[in-house]
Amino acid sequence: MYDMNTWLACPLSIIEIWDALSELDVDNCPRMNGLTPHFFTSLWDFIKEDIIHAYEEIITYGNQPKEFG
Repeated sequence: MYDMNTWLACPLSIIEIWDALSELDVDNCPRMNGLTPHFFTSLWDFIKEDIIHAYEEIITYGNQPKEFG
């Protein structure tokens, strides 16, 4: 039987993170750190491991990685 709660509690996959990121308007105003969605999508191959690490830290421990200040 399909368990919706189990599905909702599963961590996002790298594909789901990329899909969500690539759907953002690349010309959207920058975040507080000054980085636009275009930055993330254009440099994805170089930064995806860091993004995944940050996501896992936030999901697991409830806070951003120490490297982010």
